Amino acid sequence: MNKRRTIFGALAITLVTALPSTAVATQPDASIVASARAQQIAGVDIVPDDLDTLDVANRPTEAAVEALQGALELARQHPDDLSYPWLDTESGKVILNSVSAKGSTLAAGFQEKHTGVEESRTAQRSYSDLEKIKHEAIGLTDKDVPDGKAIFETTPDGEHNRVLITVRRLSTSLASALARRYGADAIALVHAPDRPLGSPQSRQNDTSPFYGGARIITPDGRSCTSGFPWIDGGTYMMLTAGHCAPTGGFVDAPTQSMGYVNEGTRENWNVGEGTQLFPGDTRFRGDLALVEMYPSRQGIGRVYRGGSDAGIGDSASVSGIWQRRAAVYDEVCTDGQRTGEQCGWLVVRTEFDARSTEGIWRNVVRGQKLGQCALPGDSGSPVYTVNADGSVTGRGILDGSGGGGSDGWGGLFDPCVATFTDITDALEGLPGSPLTQ
Repeated sequence: MNKRRTIFGALAITLVTALPSTAVATQPDASIVASARAQQIAGVDIVPDDLDTLDVANRPTEAAVEALQGALELARQHPDDLSYPWLDTESGKVILNSVSAKGSTLAAGFQEKHTGVEESRTAQRSYSDLEKIKHEAIGLTDKDVPDGKAIFETTPDGEHNRVLITVRRLSTSLASALARRYGADAIALVHAPDRPLGSPQSRQNDTSPFYGGARIITPDGRSCTSGFPWIDGGTYMMLTAGHCAPTGGFVDAPTQSMGYVNEGTRENWNVGEGTQLFPGDTRFRGDLALVEMYPSRQGIGRVYRGGSDAGIGDSASVSGIWQRRAAVYDEVCTDGQRTGEQCGWLVVRTEFDARSTEGIWRNVVRGQKLGQCALPGDSGSPVYTVNADGSVTGRGILDGSGGGGSDGWGGLFDPCVATFTDITDALEGLPGSPLTQ
């Protein structure tokens, strides 16, 4: 058995490529088709379920991760000429797989321009081919193949130029049917009888493609709320509050990784000081952070609406952003993971600075309302206006809240207050723009 650890599944591109491969396949290298032969059923390799055995000592360097991401993007751009690259954690080098003469030329050009790329190899199946298997196999049912419902995960295996199909139960009939459908060497089965299934996507359990208004876990383990799904070129991102990741770091959903915030360039908050200038900027822009998602993750131009337990059925599309900055007397809604959608906020102040418990907010907006206040954990939530068709128009990112007394319920003498950063400051200070539908 080849025990060398490789990294790919956690960084897999999830773009669906429906077109079949048009590349002329060549004979694959033996190193690619070689696989673990410890056990087979119907000619299909059975490989161990090692999801929880990643060795932190094999964590790749940032340069290696960047090289892998670049190789993945190249494969996505040329899906019929290249296949999935992979990262050899023993050497720390990225290996490119090509399936055509054009692909070999592209891989050679990439290797010349990037350090940390070891070599280019010839593969049999293209990125398009493996994506087709990955996306079709996960949807198979008992009507399609025997015991199709046992399938609950599909992951590219760049090293062996195949797709790993994770199943609850092993059976000869299922393995035979999959081998006939895709080819025995195009897949391998992972037996994971005890792996828990993910819960349905919801505000409290958001998964890729990520929505706004959902619970996220900050680098220091606190809970915040995702703001607006964002995109810059082909890179998916998530906007949230800067104080949720004041020194950068990894941001996750409760059961799935999301991405990373670069300190200083993609967040503008220092604990104890407050708002900082983005590099090269001359305007203080509230309290913002931009999470860059992993290549295997995506966002979608939607936000959860409704209560704290809202699901996909309670979501709404983001139709766009407000065409001007917030003004006094505007009415907006917040959408925190803890208190859900709270509308009726009346803007009472704009372009102001204010002290908070963690620093000074600069150039922010203040809203006020009666009733349910926003609570800790709602920070980072989208601020929006609801349109007649139920869609929302982006207005900002919730930075903090107060008022309402000990019960968080605002009355005439102690109304709720909310501080948010105008969406215009995110557009002007950060790369990209909101995803819309």
